Amino acid sequence: MKHNYLFPHSYKKWGWILAVPTLTVLGIWFTLWLINDNFGTLDGLADSLLNLLDKLICKGNTLEVMMTLAYAGLMMISFSKTKVEDEYVQIIRLNSLVWAMIINYALVIVATWMTYDLTYLYILFATLFSLPILFVAKFSWELHKLHKTDKDEE
Repeated sequence: MKHNYLFPHSYKKWGWILAVPTLTVLGIWFTLWLINDNFGTLDGLADSLLNLLDKLICKGNTLEVMMTLAYAGLMMISFSKTKVEDEYVQIIRLNSLVWAMIINYALVIVATWMTYDLTYLYILFATLFSLPILFVAKFSWELHKLHKTDKDEE
């Protein structure tokens, strides 16, 4: 019995629509927060932006909603079929997933030795997003190389 757990190809577009804006806002907020918390060097526009994002994101369930949208978008991007889903694409998908896992674990090990206290917890929180992001980047790059090679052979 053959199972295919991949979403239809059309889900990829909706994944990008969900993931990019939410990851952008969360990434800016997280980066500004880390800089401000560790170095206390924010001033001017960056400080105003952090205060605005704190008011928007930390109010009610906004953070939970944004994280859910980001995860759902990344899942749709990661697990949507390609236009041509053959055995070679499945091998590329598997190799990209293994590569992303290795890099993600390496990032966790580096964070374990380089950060402490609450910052370490927030870095680990960010690595939850790094696995699907690394997978999507590697898989997309490998598919791009495959299609470029196919065009060069014609």
